[in-house]
Amino acid sequence: MPEAINALTMVQKLDEIIPGYFGAYERLSEIAHPNWAGSAAIFSTRDDNTLITHFGRGLRDTKNSERLVLNCLIGALELFEHAYRKIDDLMEEYVAVCEADIDKKGSPA
Repeated sequence: MPEAINALTMVQKLDEIIPGYFGAYERLSEIAHPNWAGSAAIFSTRDDNTLITHFGRGLRDTKNSERLVLNCLIGALELFEHAYRKIDDLMEEYVAVCEADIDKKGSPA
């Protein structure tokens, strides 16, 4: 069986390749999990004078969340680009191995 990998360790290593990745992961985790940022912060406002909390849709400015999601999309695209370039770097060697295997076994029919 493959060895287990700690998700936070993986995210921290990605942060070395894509600076800011870990911070974005932490902020997204706050929104995605059922905690204050993922529930009350998005769907409520508090009246500091009466200490009443109002729940509903569209009560808060969503620009910060939109910016976070956009930054995470950019990070995901950067990660894709990084992997794509690594694959591209290995492609010539991969093709050579495949061609050698075909020559060894004969052309597939």
